[in-house]
Amino acid sequence: VVIDAMVLPFQFAYKDGEDPDAFDNAWTSITTGFFTVDIVLSFFTAYTAGERELGTAPGNLVTTKSRIARNYLRTWFPIDFASTIPWGSFANALSGGQSSSQTAQMAKLTKIVKFVRFLRLMRMLRLAKLAMIWEKVEARMGSVILKQTLALLRVALVLVGICHWNA
Repeated sequence: VVIDAMVLPFQFAYKDGEDPDAFDNAWTSITTGFFTVDIVLSFFTAYTAGERELGTAPGNLVTTKSRIARNYLRTWFPIDFASTIPWGSFANALSGGQSSSQTAQMAKLTKIVKFVRFLRLMRMLRLAKLAMIWEKVEARMGSVILKQTLALLRVALVLVGICHWNA
């Protein structure tokens, strides 16, 4: 996800309208495969019960496959599905060998394709869960020096990320 967050803005900014090169094709195949596996695994990953979860106390893990699937289909699945399908490849395949009027219609779809590619970045919202886990790990650490070192490292990495995206 982190590498995708660096590659996608580059593709948006510098490769807009160009035919995809070998790197773009390889990157699309790799990320599509990775996120497809992620979708499949998400149907088998337990989740923490919320306040409104029937039959399970809040805070406990829900491990029933049907409930996991239902929860995933209602929450992250639409975003995951829409962002995993390589819409650009489909649009290129559909427009290949078409007349100019049909190609113009396909050009209108480009905006939709760009939006769907942007949805792939929405996957980073899942990193919010990682932040909560990180806070729990920090709370269990005993050494103040270790906590401060990790905080400094985290600030440095955020600064490097911001500089990279602004460059």
